[in-house]
Amino acid sequence: MHLEVLRNDWPALLERWKQWGTLLTEDSIQQNISYKDSKGNPFVNPIWQLVLHLANHGTHHRGQVSGFLRAMGHVPPPVDLIDYYREVLG
Repeated sequence: MHLEVLRNDWPALLERWKQWGTLLTEDSIQQNISYKDSKGNPFVNPIWQLVLHLANHGTHHRGQVSGFLRAMGHVPPPVDLIDYYREVLG
């Protein structure tokens, strides 16, 4: 993905995620979603599991990027959630 695409498209996508998240309720997160993975394998999971998976998977990729940056001799930026809270929420 090109950095310009990320800069241009990310804000709108983030806003859509936020809007979707505000609609979630204790009941709705229990609903199952049917989907296929990137290999075409079918799965069914409740929404709450998929939301937690999304956060966990993002952590995995942040760790990969940090490792790549370190291997190239760079110091990666902080990627811990608490650092995000401190920067964004004060």
